Amino acid sequence: MTNATATKKENLLTGVFGLWLITGLFVDGWAHQNLAELETFFTPWHGLFYSGFMATALWIAWIIRRRRISGSSLSQSIPPGYRLAALGLGIFAIGGIGDGFWHTLLGIETGVDALISPTHIILFIGGLLILSAPMRSAELAHSGRQLPKGDFLPVGLSMLLTTLLINFFFMYAYAPASDVPEILFNSHDGTGSFEAEYGIMQILITAVIVTGSVLYLAARWDTPFWTFTAILGFLGITMSGMLDGFENYGAMLTLLSAGLAADLFIRLFRPHPGSAKTWLALGAVIPLVMWSTHFATFAIFGTIRWTPELWAGAIALGVLVGLGLAHVMGRTASLPTSSKANSEAMTY
Repeated sequence: MTNATATKKENLLTGVFGLWLITGLFVDGWAHQNLAELETFFTPWHGLFYSGFMATALWIAWIIRRRRISGSSLSQSIPPGYRLAALGLGIFAIGGIGDGFWHTLLGIETGVDALISPTHIILFIGGLLILSAPMRSAELAHSGRQLPKGDFLPVGLSMLLTTLLINFFFMYAYAPASDVPEILFNSHDGTGSFEAEYGIMQILITAVIVTGSVLYLAARWDTPFWTFTAILGFLGITMSGMLDGFENYGAMLTLLSAGLAADLFIRLFRPHPGSAKTWLALGAVIPLVMWSTHFATFAIFGTIRWTPELWAGAIALGVLVGLGLAHVMGRTASLPTSSKANSEAMTY
């Protein structure tokens, strides 16, 4: 026996509490980027972050408690789609306790060290399982590509929070960052080969994260117009605010243009994994527009010091990444699955 799925209101509140958690994370990231070196674990920024986790944990515990009936097991009381979230709460708690001890014994990390600290990676894994719960819940509760009116809002919020979390922990590979022009475009005579190689890797990693996020939603549901403009636009604004205080307008425009291109393409051609050509085209359009805008902003507002071979090749590689993602995710979405109940029991 499995319990009732979470309602759209419950999924939405999960997203709202998750937004509290993510806000704390980005405020803490901003503090590390812009304030003097932090030397203690007990900061207002950590307080905002961990209070967001506590609020989210208490809310999910309440959802489970509401469904608990006499004689039922704890597993049977968890709504479909929230089992991994419950696991994520435990993982996150372990990471938070470990993080406190880690900082007390070894001090506060700076730079990339903080992003790949073992305890922070544990927090990252736990956070992903928690924030993605509304998406899993909606996928299990509704068959077909159309969601009932109002049900897509918690799904879109869940994807936004998940994408923000992933980009936060991969900010060292976030290509539109404000320091990219200084690092990447430093020469065209061969002396900056390492910087160019690093820049291309940033572009490819960012293409995977951004394009993959769009394809994940588009593979499952018919998304309302402005969905990806809102998600990627908010992502660009938030990352820019944390990294450079909203000074890099080109970085924000890069993500906004990719989201708008995805929304327009979906509105015009209605791609889904069953329509191979338009589905692959969606995977190609997102990085094509994103990186073309990226380089165009530097051409308009600054100087591109990469050779045409480098910047054109980077765009082409981004498109190939998009095509590969669309092919793999399309095949995965088209694979036959077992019954919803079995899928839920084994997967979520």
